[in-house]
Amino acid sequence: MCGIILPVTILWLSLHHIHARKLYTSKDIDVIVLAQEWPVAVCLLYKHEIYPGGRCHLPEQKNQWIVHGIWPRKLEGKYLEFCDDKWHLNPRNVEPIESELNKAQMVVYKEDKPYVFWSHEWLRHGTCAALFEPLNTQLKYFTKSIEWNQKYAIGDMLEAANIFPNDREYLDPQKIADAVKAKTGKDPMVGCYKIEGVSYLQEVRICMDKQFNVMDCKVPVIDDWCLSPKGVIYAASEWALYC
Repeated sequence: MCGIILPVTILWLSLHHIHARKLYTSKDIDVIVLAQEWPVAVCLLYKHEIYPGGRCHLPEQKNQWIVHGIWPRKLEGKYLEFCDDKWHLNPRNVEPIESELNKAQMVVYKEDKPYVFWSHEWLRHGTCAALFEPLNTQLKYFTKSIEWNQKYAIGDMLEAANIFPNDREYLDPQKIADAVKAKTGKDPMVGCYKIEGVSYLQEVRICMDKQFNVMDCKVPVIDDWCLSPKGVIYAASEWALYC
């Protein structure tokens, strides 16, 4: 009996894997989400909770936000993920843009390696974005990270609204959303980390249709972790917790 079960199990797993790889098509993608992070907030969480004593890389340009990822999504908010778990990132495919990618989608954690992070983003989100022709190669996908990081420079948008990093100042998160909308014309999504009960501005997501026109994100504009009576802190330094 055991000799029968094993092949049948393997066959079931094989068929299940084939089915999983064909679960989505380009028609399932309604929204392309550009998620950008504030690297100082990423560093704060890393040093305080993920890897106490860890060290961080931060951009040379003080107001530069970095790309977290490009994520395909359905209109109601469900993200498409892991569309092909066999299609791993080949470092040679992004060698032509590696220097620029290290700036636009840099790894904040000094203890981590860029290709580990990029490989994760590709496998989880890129393999689904690749169902859509303009993003259907690893080079195309990561080139968009560079292009959109420059085009949708969150730091510049906030500065235009007189919003600057400050370790002691609390902000209404709606002002963050309004500053981005003033430049894009559409509602973004604003995300935060909560550390020791304090909300830190962490992420801004800009949503686009399949023609890459910016659209309303059609989800709550302000993430629950940003909802604090005091507001949120747009941290200026990796030592904000000690101010």
